[in-house]
Amino acid sequence: MISCDRGSRETVTAVSFLNPSGSVATILVNQTSADQQFRLQKGEQAVESTLPAGTVGTYLWPAD
Repeated sequence: MISCDRGSRETVTAVSFLNPSGSVATILVNQTSADQQFRLQKGEQAVESTLPAGTVGTYLWPAD
């Protein structure tokens, strides 16, 4: 598991894993009744998006 230092049950919770291929998989969970904006960052790369209410999202960063 890779460190995640943001998120809460009131917004979005997240966990990231380093895959054997070197890619990074991040799973986000929105347990709230509202859409939640979030930002993922790996080094200089970043993505911002919205996770709909009550959903789970999986994001994959390719290996460097």
